[in-house]
Amino acid sequence: MIDYLSNMLINKFKIQSIIQEEDEEVYFYGLQLLIATIIKIVGLIVIASILGFVVETIVFMVFYSSLRVQAGGFHASTFFKCLIITMIIISISLVIAYLIPHNYASNMQLIILVIAILLVYLYAPVDTENKPLSKKEVLIYRRRSMITVLIGSTIILTTIYLYNELMILGNVAALAFFSESVTLTPLFQKKPK
Repeated sequence: MIDYLSNMLINKFKIQSIIQEEDEEVYFYGLQLLIATIIKIVGLIVIASILGFVVETIVFMVFYSSLRVQAGGFHASTFFKCLIITMIIISISLVIAYLIPHNYASNMQLIILVIAILLVYLYAPVDTENKPLSKKEVLIYRRRSMITVLIGSTIILTTIYLYNELMILGNVAALAFFSESVTLTPLFQKKPK
């Protein structure tokens, strides 16, 4: 379906002379990513709406994605696997976020965020076969990853300090950073052939 929609759009772009034929492959790949991302976000929001966790899911996606864009991480082999894995990660994180006792939540968030920061420091960024990084890009994305996780952690901890009633959302945001940072570890990276 994603390939079909991407091809349909590419053909319309070519007919209207929006893109050149030599750029077709690049646009096709970009459209695949865009369409897959839109479908995933809409699907997750629909499921979250049914279950009554829209705000928590959006908070998770914002923090997870903000770090993922900079640090990279594990990639599933198909779109469907990616969607299922993402739903599982969000579901587990939401359950954990609600299970953390309120009086221990700020300490747990601090511990979770320190672990996430350490994992980002040790392993970010992770490149892929489709997007290998040059030495210069590694340095740039490493710096951006650290800035993202440090600023995000500061926002989480400051927010829950000032607005204790947002503790659950702080738990969700901290677990989002933690989940993304775990995907950077060698445990989730493909071994070279």
